[in-house]
Amino acid sequence: MIIRLTAILMAASALTACGASEQTAEPAAAPAATTVASPAAAGDRTVFSDPAIGIAFDHAPGRRTGPCPDVEEAGCVALFEGDKHVISLQVKDGAVGAVAAAEAGFERNSDGVLMTTYGRFAPVPVEPFSGPGWTGLRARVTCGVSDGETGFHAAGGECLWAVIGDGERAVVASTQGILGLDDDTMRTLTSIRFLPRA
Repeated sequence: MIIRLTAILMAASALTACGASEQTAEPAAAPAATTVASPAAAGDRTVFSDPAIGIAFDHAPGRRTGPCPDVEEAGCVALFEGDKHVISLQVKDGAVGAVAAAEAGFERNSDGVLMTTYGRFAPVPVEPFSGPGWTGLRARVTCGVSDGETGFHAAGGECLWAVIGDGERAVVASTQGILGLDDDTMRTLTSIRFLPRA
């Protein structure tokens, strides 16, 4: 029994010594710390902020903001690239689900799956997503587009419908079928911040 206990103590001592010698060896290099500048800090984004509308967001510097075409009520801002309308962002009071149903046609089907009833063909499933201080719902649908040269095409485009909210207010985002599904637009959408009410 004493011999067996001595053997166990000697083995434990050897393991401790191995561990100590490994710790005194030159430590493995720690991964290099990386700092990723925010897009706005990197100089490739422009910040829009309007307390009267109640939101702020980043956008590509080649794009400009302006009033939403064909929207007379307050609380809407649009992004343009040249003379092309990219996306409209309209602020509404209410929770995401209620605003999404009223403004984007997001409804549950008979199986309980959230779908958008907007678009030219069968309803499309809605996808949840989130950003800084908000949650959202979005879907892409086939939509009609108008072209100055070739006229109207009933199913010629793909439009984004998205609704994001902070529990009290929501932003309804919609594109026009030709532009607005690119990375710059998606970065703008996910950068939205709700501002305190003016």
